[in-house]
Amino acid sequence: MFVLLLSMVVLVFTTKPQNEIQYSTSPDSTVYDPTVFHNYLKYNKQIQCAAYPDQPRMPLSFYVTPDYWDGIPLNERIPAGRNYTSPAVVPACKNTVVQPELLNDYEFESERYLSTVGLNIYDGAVHSIASSLLGDADDAYNYQSYIISGGKTCQFADIRGDAPCKGVIDLGTCNDPNQSGACGFCYGSGSNGDMTMPKQNAWLFRLISDYWLLEGTVDARCPTMGVQWTWNDYRPVLGENSWAFLTGPLQTALKKFGTIAAIPNDDVCITMGINFVSGLPKMVTSVGALGYSPKNTLGYQNVDSGFDVSTENNVSLYAGLKMLRYVLTQKIFIQKLLR
Repeated sequence: MFVLLLSMVVLVFTTKPQNEIQYSTSPDSTVYDPTVFHNYLKYNKQIQCAAYPDQPRMPLSFYVTPDYWDGIPLNERIPAGRNYTSPAVVPACKNTVVQPELLNDYEFESERYLSTVGLNIYDGAVHSIASSLLGDADDAYNYQSYIISGGKTCQFADIRGDAPCKGVIDLGTCNDPNQSGACGFCYGSGSNGDMTMPKQNAWLFRLISDYWLLEGTVDARCPTMGVQWTWNDYRPVLGENSWAFLTGPLQTALKKFGTIAAIPNDDVCITMGINFVSGLPKMVTSVGALGYSPKNTLGYQNVDSGFDVSTENNVSLYAGLKMLRYVLTQKIFIQKLLR
């Protein structure tokens, strides 16, 4: 959904104009100077949460100015094949029937707000790694500790998909006519209890934000009803969580503490990875790979991605598992040497 916005990640905070970006040259290649991104990483963050002044400022996936959105031609605002052609009943609009034009307006509106105030947790992991490499490991570590491990942001007390499984919508064992998430998230298969993931093992939503409600906005599906736009992306996805719980934290901890041996055994960057891995057996599918998401993870046109498998996501997990295994085995080896 966000691919088209990648070009908007510009060097708005660099200390040099783009035409003055410095390169270092080696005999066999030209190496890009990563320090030009340092200020972008430091300042492209959400404003400080007033309610929780100790919470670190949350990184943002993009830096997108309002004129970017306003400049997109009307006929290019919805990707081909993703536009609504039929009306639909919308619970948030007092169960009124909403016409396709307004449904498409809402899709574009959501793209705008999700991208402006949201963070894909994969991007958060990469942000942590890059920041740590550029000398800001403490800031990255605070993000890992408070937001990722803590599982909360300014207006969200819980950003994990840990709502108890009440049945799978697509299998007809649960019904959620109000689209309120009443059926919970169902990891793997079995009874509802089997498919409920404990909070410490539950996956984070792939896209998070400090804000649930954006004051002064209007829900484009029912613009005359006074309904404001609220956050609408609640999808726990394997690949993003592999980066958020394994790759990002472990790299951050290594840069913060200097060596694997110096990382405390009970450090949050290790324990949250272990907790994540402990819940993975639930998600093993009949083909041996792990599922893309828990069931009742609804996307475009309410299609449930919980029945899918992603090769890319499983590769991301494999890389993270190898990192965690290496860290743990190295710590065991070092501790044996010190005995």
